[in-house]
Amino acid sequence: MNSIDQQDCIATATQFFWHLDHNRYPELMALMTPDAVWFRQGLELTPGDEMLATLQRRSPTRRVVHLLSNLTVWSSVEGHARVTGYLTSYAHDPGVPINGPAPLGGPGSILALDIEMKRQDDRWFVDRSRTHPLFRRETSTEA
Repeated sequence: MNSIDQQDCIATATQFFWHLDHNRYPELMALMTPDAVWFRQGLELTPGDEMLATLQRRSPTRRVVHLLSNLTVWSSVEGHARVTGYLTSYAHDPGVPINGPAPLGGPGSILALDIEMKRQDDRWFVDRSRTHPLFRRETSTEA
């Protein structure tokens, strides 16, 4: 795997969570293969109406930021890659729209991130995504 493919995989992973943070769910799903599975909060989400409905149930007044770090791209088979790293989430939901910065009380969780990627039509897509909790604030709900 060349460095451009590695950068493209990392860019896709980063865009995936940026779209989640900004409630841009159709754009998030467009980064997934048609048969992708996102293992999220005990659910197995696949692109389509059910995933969209699940994501749209998130509070519209909740501000969330997912920070990706220590990202590494692994590849052993042509057209397939794996992105691993850490996902740190910050969230705040006052129940009303936020104007300006949200209060920062520290991260709600730090998760181990594991994304299987697949190359299709000269682009990298999320095929499987899962996280495993490493640290969680006792009063936090996962973002």
